[in-house]
Amino acid sequence: MTADQLEAELDNTASLLLARISSWLRLTYALGEPMALQLTAIGIFLRAAGSRRFLTEFLEVGGVETVVDILSMSGLTNNDKAAAIELLMSVAEAGRRYKELICDAGGILRVADFMRLPHASETILASAGSLLLSLGLDNPRFAKAVRGSLLGLLSFEHSITKQVACSTLRQLLLAVPADAVPDDVNGDFVEASLCLLQTSNIQVLHEADNLFEAISALPALQGAMLHALMDCFCELPGKKPGDEKPRSHPTCMKASAARALSSLLEKMPSDEREYHLSSLK
Repeated sequence: MTADQLEAELDNTASLLLARISSWLRLTYALGEPMALQLTAIGIFLRAAGSRRFLTEFLEVGGVETVVDILSMSGLTNNDKAAAIELLMSVAEAGRRYKELICDAGGILRVADFMRLPHASETILASAGSLLLSLGLDNPRFAKAVRGSLLGLLSFEHSITKQVACSTLRQLLLAVPADAVPDDVNGDFVEASLCLLQTSNIQVLHEADNLFEAISALPALQGAMLHALMDCFCELPGKKPGDEKPRSHPTCMKASAARALSSLLEKMPSDEREYHLSSLK
């Protein structure tokens, strides 16, 4: 329904009903009771066409802070998690000002921590990734924090979390103009992304290849990315006590690095490839 249709259906008491549901949520969410019903009902108001007034009313009673806090609670059901993420997405889609409100309420950290929770389903993790993507786009004040949170997720042991974080980070990098790369897009991206090569999960490695390509598309990081992949073939510097020979990377990591390096070089123009081959010796 549109906002006007909601008002007509509820005999011009839509704002009153929204206020009561919002109050119900704020008073009961800390008690550990199911919350999906309240969150879904509020979402109907916020997603209605022409619903900016409902959104304002929800924000004025601390609705965003409540939903962000819900994400940090233990014992949530999958329905509660999905409804909370969906409601925050509805707020974020309203524009930059509303994205900033979510971020000011600690939303970036809460969503990233949420993605580390055990037993989170693939669908819910994908929704959380979409929310972080929305918060990282057209939101310059918090874009750096979003990218940093995603970098931290690349080393998380859960393969689906890695896959979602990798895909989301790639989309954010693709949105960065090559001639206007932010200061935080530096060698840390290369270093953090290499941990993806330590898995044997095909889907994660596929997303890793795409991320490497996005990193290499930035002139400031292209050489660093290629050299880092090349270094995966080399012995690690120094020895651990008791080692008879220098440490080396795991074979699966070397194989993945070889495949990724081959793919990146193959897609380059011949003169550019020749230059990098010379640089890599």
